[in-house]
Amino acid sequence: MSKIKNTLGLYKNQFAVSEVLGTILLLVISVTLFSAVYATVFSITPGPTTPSTSIIGTIEDKNLILEHHGGESLPKDTEVIIGLPNGNVLTESADRHLLDDNNNSKWDIGEKFVYGITDPDFKRFDSVDVSVVDLDSNSLVMMGTLQEARTADLEVTMNVSSPIFGSSYRFTITVTNNGPSYAEEIKVKDLLPEGLSYISSSVTNGVYDRDTGIWSIDRIEAGNFERLTLTAEVTPIGSEFTFTQLGIILDGSKSISDDTWNFVIDGLADAVQYGTIPHNGMVELTIVQIGGEAVNADARLEVGPIVLTDDVVSPSSPCTNVVSEIRHIVKMNGHTPLALGFKNIADILYNKGNFNKNYVQVICVITDGFPNSPYLPPPQGSPPSRPDTGTTGGVTAAEAGRYYLLGELEMTADQDEIDSMVIANLDGDNNFSWLRDNIVYPQPGDDNWPPNKPGWARKVSDSDMVNETIGYPFKQKSSGRTNIAEIISSRFIDPNPYNNKASITVVPPTP
Repeated sequence: MSKIKNTLGLYKNQFAVSEVLGTILLLVISVTLFSAVYATVFSITPGPTTPSTSIIGTIEDKNLILEHHGGESLPKDTEVIIGLPNGNVLTESADRHLLDDNNNSKWDIGEKFVYGITDPDFKRFDSVDVSVVDLDSNSLVMMGTLQEARTADLEVTMNVSSPIFGSSYRFTITVTNNGPSYAEEIKVKDLLPEGLSYISSSVTNGVYDRDTGIWSIDRIEAGNFERLTLTAEVTPIGSEFTFTQLGIILDGSKSISDDTWNFVIDGLADAVQYGTIPHNGMVELTIVQIGGEAVNADARLEVGPIVLTDDVVSPSSPCTNVVSEIRHIVKMNGHTPLALGFKNIADILYNKGNFNKNYVQVICVITDGFPNSPYLPPPQGSPPSRPDTGTTGGVTAAEAGRYYLLGELEMTADQDEIDSMVIANLDGDNNFSWLRDNIVYPQPGDDNWPPNKPGWARKVSDSDMVNETIGYPFKQKSSGRTNIAEIISSRFIDPNPYNNKASITVVPPTP
């Protein structure tokens, strides 16, 4: 079933309402009192000698910050009167807490008054009444009520049981409030996809609507979590396969032994020949090999882009035999310019392949670990005559190349993936961990086998494992069912929207 992509990195709509006004701007021409609780505004006409000054006020983590935002400078003895919720009133001279950048003993534009509130009764997100008084003119410069805008970092995770009976699964969706504030009016959407039929549900807080998939939660305190449990049964679905661009980045550097190279090539060729990678006209194959010495580092197109059909796969076909092309790929040796591999395969799929943002893109990186060449072509970077071949530069460039690919192909977590097969001898587990935690997509990477979700890393050691592994995304996409849970709204601002979405693909066991 084809799915429409969203722009890279947009995982949810933010709907946040601050409990009270977090930032106020008061102009002395008409000094104003803001009260966000009641949404009322009071105007006070200043005297003829009142300085014409504007001040922005905020509270950040119990720090009262008043910034001169324009107009006349204020004297250093300007008084700031702070009224706390417990009735205590503090009077502070501006010069004691003024960040006087130009050291002229005046409160000038851009300079800030910063006062840390240490009263033991004052709690974060309490409101504060503030007045600024110019002693020279004996006039009120500003007054207002401030409160830090509440923020709550909400995170959603998902787990699934093995089939609990027959072909049914139990999904556990957990929403955790990482703080700093409590969270209210939270809505999480988990509408079971085609191929998963609702059986039952339970929640620890709120209500789940099976028809809309909306789980409404009243409130979660900071540091606490709530859970939704969904039990669903696998049911047949109609169209189960979307046209897929499969791009393989093949490490042909000198660290890959001949024996390792041979089993990788044999495994890829077998996967195409024997149908592990379908040749039903719904898969486009592209293989790019990375390797080469120093400034000659390259990401060379070896196969494709070509749509796999019986005609191009069959050894008796008069057309180009893709299987034969794969078996005759010659190892390049040299370094490992993974960044260039990401860049080139993205450009090839986008410009030469059958790219459509509604199609699925699957990228598989087959390598033995850390890249050691930072080479990126213009406009991403101009390589020196002898590029640094150290691991640090290679890793940094590869991660940048990955982001280039994600953006160029408009990849989205609910549809596309970057996976990795790790081959040959590893230097401890650091190489594998880096691929799992920094390269595969979507994150977090999965190292289980079979994986619970797209975006996985697997160690392989023979051609049969390569054959099985390269075909697994098609097994997932043809028979898998992907359940997605997403936080779609909450009352307060979420400072970290990137952990608001989770998904798991289940592949029913073959009868």
